[in-house]
Amino acid sequence: LQDVIAHSEDRNRARGLTGALLCCGPHIMQLLEGEATAVDDLFARIAADPRHSHVTCLLHKSVNRRLFPEWGMLLADLASDVPICADRLARLIGQVQANNDTSGLTVESRILINDFKLQVACG
Repeated sequence: LQDVIAHSEDRNRARGLTGALLCCGPHIMQLLEGEATAVDDLFARIAADPRHSHVTCLLHKSVNRRLFPEWGMLLADLASDVPICADRLARLIGQVQANNDTSGLTVESRILINDFKLQVACG
């Protein structure tokens, strides 16, 4: 995984992409930031890669600023085998968006990352 991150960081910087990769056993959550076409192209390559399964986009939106502008790709390995509930993540985002105007803000990304960590800690 460290090799993938090192390779991704260099390639992402060259494409103007930044982000973070959170790992919890076999579960991975990735935040990609950058121009929409570059993000969409990379996501399509990730989804088509046979090494990955159950690839799902939980959130896709334009924001005013990045969460991780300094990282080509940050790795946070949470070293756990707790199962992650993607439905819980999606419901949480739906609730936030239903009750708040988050256009242009990165609040949903922060919530997804925090909930991913909470699920690992509370599992």
